[in-house]
Amino acid sequence: MIVQLNRYRVYHSENLEEIRRLTSAKIRDHRIEAVGQGEPIGATHNVAELNGLSVHVIQYAMRSLIRCDPLKQFYLVVLPLHGTVRMVAGDHDNKCDPNSAIIIPNDLRFALHWEAGATAVVLQVEKKRLERKLEAYLGFQVERRVRFKQWVDTSSGAGAFLRATLWMVIDQLDKNPWEEITPLLSNEFAEALMATLLRSDFHNYQHLVGGVSHGSLPTTMKDAMRYIRQNLKEDFQAGDIAEAVGTSPRSIQASFKKYLRMSPMHYVRAMRLAEIRRELLDSKRSDLHSLTALAQEYGFNHLGRFSAYYRQAYDENPSQTIR
Repeated sequence: MIVQLNRYRVYHSENLEEIRRLTSAKIRDHRIEAVGQGEPIGATHNVAELNGLSVHVIQYAMRSLIRCDPLKQFYLVVLPLHGTVRMVAGDHDNKCDPNSAIIIPNDLRFALHWEAGATAVVLQVEKKRLERKLEAYLGFQVERRVRFKQWVDTSSGAGAFLRATLWMVIDQLDKNPWEEITPLLSNEFAEALMATLLRSDFHNYQHLVGGVSHGSLPTTMKDAMRYIRQNLKEDFQAGDIAEAVGTSPRSIQASFKKYLRMSPMHYVRAMRLAEIRRELLDSKRSDLHSLTALAQEYGFNHLGRFSAYYRQAYDENPSQTIR
């Protein structure tokens, strides 16, 4: 499948300084070097601007080294169509090809090593837009940054679904009968891509995102989720949740199964694990002694069981998270 977005051309240039200037204007100021001896200089950049995100198709004719300061206000997802792109950011060193993607951390300086002739789709997502969408799912304000895995397999699972959704959006943009992207079209495409990202299994809020928006939940469910959020370090059971929101234990069990596809206490456990993980990732706890204390704060008194739950949720041991 050849993806072009040619009707959304930003530039085609054979001047390195012009390439840097025009790309910086569309994404972020960066430093670019041509590292291949004798290779022709050239780049093509197409971009479709949507509501809170944009879809870029970028090709560099030459081997390129791109250095950039932290993105801060947005995320970049790089999915090659042809060739490879390698990212070095902090301790991360990941290479992606047409069967994988990299997600650039927005709080680290990074470098991209772009293979000669490589073409990639780059999804640029505004941080605030992503957080608002996440909060609509969760029903509470996001207090810590969304962190994504840096390398994603796009040949299967959630990665394949993200790629398919992105290709669908690009295909529809290529066929767009209007001279420009309408507000309705922009919003629909942005919503589809944002939902696909957030309902994936490669970010730190993955186990808290249900299949429906929090805004569409009944009041009892919203109240129950709020009660859980406010009492995560307390010792309570499903009956306590039901009593707090004025309904029966059977009713609260049925509601959680219907809307979140899990029991109330399964949801409580997922919330507690997510809070522990976010504290570990934010470096508030940096050793095993602190990890034990943190687990106990959230009611996990059996440390072996806690580690098993954590490993099942995040595919790594808690001790690996704090390294």
